[in-house]
Amino acid sequence: MSPNPVKNKINSKMCGERYIVNFQKPARMANNVFVGYPSSYREGMSNLGFHFVFGELKSRELMRVERFFTDTSPLTFESGLKISSAIALFFSFSFEEDYLNLVRILIDSGIEPSREERGCRPIIVVGGPAVSANPVPMSQVADIISIGEGEETVAKIAAFVEEYNGGGRGEILEKLSGVDGIFISGQPGKGVVFAHPEIISKLPMSILLSGKTVFSDMLLMEISRGCPGRCCFCLASAIYRPLRIQPYDSIMETLEEIPRFVNKIGLVSTSVTSHPDFSRIVEELIKRKIKTSFSSLRAEDIDNEKALQIGRTGTRSVALAPETGSEAMRFILGKKVPDDAYFNAANLLALQGIKRFTIYLLSGYPGETEQVINETRLFMEKFKKAVRRGIVSVHINIVIPKPWTPLQFYAMPERKSLERKLKELAGACEGPSRNIRIKSVRSSLRQAILSLGSDDVGKAVIEYGKGRISWNKALAHNDIDPGFIHDKGRVSQVLPWEFISGSINRQYLLRRYNDLMNKTGTGETIR
Repeated sequence: MSPNPVKNKINSKMCGERYIVNFQKPARMANNVFVGYPSSYREGMSNLGFHFVFGELKSRELMRVERFFTDTSPLTFESGLKISSAIALFFSFSFEEDYLNLVRILIDSGIEPSREERGCRPIIVVGGPAVSANPVPMSQVADIISIGEGEETVAKIAAFVEEYNGGGRGEILEKLSGVDGIFISGQPGKGVVFAHPEIISKLPMSILLSGKTVFSDMLLMEISRGCPGRCCFCLASAIYRPLRIQPYDSIMETLEEIPRFVNKIGLVSTSVTSHPDFSRIVEELIKRKIKTSFSSLRAEDIDNEKALQIGRTGTRSVALAPETGSEAMRFILGKKVPDDAYFNAANLLALQGIKRFTIYLLSGYPGETEQVINETRLFMEKFKKAVRRGIVSVHINIVIPKPWTPLQFYAMPERKSLERKLKELAGACEGPSRNIRIKSVRSSLRQAILSLGSDDVGKAVIEYGKGRISWNKALAHNDIDPGFIHDKGRVSQVLPWEFISGSINRQYLLRRYNDLMNKTGTGETIR
């Protein structure tokens, strides 16, 4: 069944888009090159990585670049062109479960999803954090996979695609083979290196505004990349390290260039308040009468000055991520932030008019005992007092073992155990919280398979995406035991993504994993 019923279709006339960046019209002989997001327009146009890829491609004279989403396929958003008319398709992934949507879009558009069976066109290029971490499953679909950060690799790939006329696919793949940050599917992965620029002259921002996104008519601007933290479960801190800051002067130059109709800006970073010029940036936005939103706040960064600045922007809702209400467990997991930092931040923000607080918690990690749950109950009660009359909501997610993190070796708990832990944790939050949202266990288990899987998982994705059999049957048809995500023996195996080299190596991750398991008393040291 197609994922895009006619009643859900969307097109450019419905969204009131206004471009931030001006692009020249493509040359008369330009080839169709389309960029897709394997989810809805609303989600895709809220993704800064998608804006970056779209803008990079659209700046090229020899490309006629249009977008497509699950709610436009089999046609493009701008002109209603057939997606299948492109010589190349670029996709950006943030979430592994969107692999399934990619296959459905291709099938809906009359394009063979299997790379080996597709033929010369279109060339399919994918990138983003999900496939950067483990490109192997998507190598069954994609011809070219961008590994790591895309500022340099997307430009290199686009330059070769510009020369493509439908017959030189093999030549393009050969030229890109061995380039840092690029993995050519079907070729030996030896020597593939993460693209990781030490200096990024200018971090991405939105190239257009739309009223039909998660952040309606808001310009998104990345002000730093990476994270000062070392949480053992976090993919972003693993593959985007170290923290790199966009200089204040560069941000001010960007503000001078944006059109006057921009009156809302979202500052994007894994840790917005860690920017050394956070208060100066916000002060400048206030002077310009630009409403400001923040993607994330670190409790330990919030002092009187920053709380005052946040309140002055008109923000009335913030999110904090203690991950667990147990201070001891939080430190073991690598998030070395004391409870008092959260209570102090909540109190200071509440005094500045913040009314709604969202707390992000995790479940399913090693050492999640009854004592940890009880400590979380006490934490939530104290946090509720700290926000005064504020409303507290809780989002509970399950820890997914991610490549390039110490938990890549972790044997994920079985389904029944996860369901029990989630129920206990939700119960601990019921009193102080008005609203509790819990991540689906079924979805989390599937995400783990996609995160940790080999090329056989990619074959199952294709088979399932065709809509003829269930997910479990698709796994079985490809000789995949879904229980491998619960296997403690994975710690001694060569993992599918370990042909990639970068700033983190297996021995470092294994040392941190052993330390974690020893401190929680849940495992033996593995060498």
